[in-house]
Parts: sequence; C-alpha cells; structure tokens
Amino acid sequence: MDLSGLGLTGVPQPSRLYGGVTKVLLVDVDATLMVNEGLAYGEFGPMVEGAGECLRRLHAADWFIVIYTTRKATRELVAWLRAGGAVWDAVNSAEHNRHDGSGKPECGVMFDDRAWPICGRQWTPEMWRMATENLLEAG
Repeated sequence: MDLSGLGLTGVPQPSRLYGGVTKVLLVDVDATLMVNEGLAYGEFGPMVEGAGECLRRLHAADWFIVIYTTRKATRELVAWLRAGGAVWDAVNSAEHNRHDGSGKPECGVMFDDRAWPICGRQWTPEMWRMATENLLEAG
C-alpha cells in the first residue's frame, strides 16, 4: 500500500515498518495475561496458565514484547510479571517506534481481550497456545 499521496510525511510504508528489526507484540494485562474475573481494578490475580511460557517462546523467536496496559508501570506490576515467569522488553512504552507519532506503540500483533473478543472477555490457556503457535508458524 502506497501512502505517499495521503500527505503523511515521515510515516514509513507498512512493508518497512518492522523490516530488519524484531517483530513487535503488544500484550494487555487485565483479562488477557491475568485472570481478573471477580477482582476490583488494580488488584492482581493469577497469570493465565501457560501465558508466561508462551511469552518466553515468542521472545526466544525474536519477538519484541511490550506489556501495554492501562495500569501504571509500577514495581508491583513488574514483580507480578516476574512471579508469573513472563519475559518482556518494555512496559507501557512506545520507545521502540521508528518515527515520531502519536505515542501509540507500533506493533504487528496485539494480544488484548478487547482486540480479540471471543469466548467472553477473558483469555484462556487455549487462546494463548493457539495465538502463540500461529505466530511461531508464521515466522
């Protein structure tokens, strides 16, 4: 897709956005990485079974993982991620972006209960396994 006629100067072409650099995955916390059914906002529940392992596999396959959530990047959040065995490259950051823009992080894939609203709003271990396998198979 050629965007040159749209007057968007300085915006890279989609085919070049992630070329030559690691793939970028954004991961939401509430109802995606964490089981938060029955919890008040801000409380921490258990990590979805197998999600930490899925993140480790994707990271090992050169995915750049950004934990992107409405929660603040606090020590408590980082401790919770570590306790669940998650790996990541950034939390609530768009510093990996290749151009100046809106501040929204660029990504090729987003794991988010609101971006993939199937099976209710809570991601399940099966959803994590399926999404991870699809990304690994796609290269």
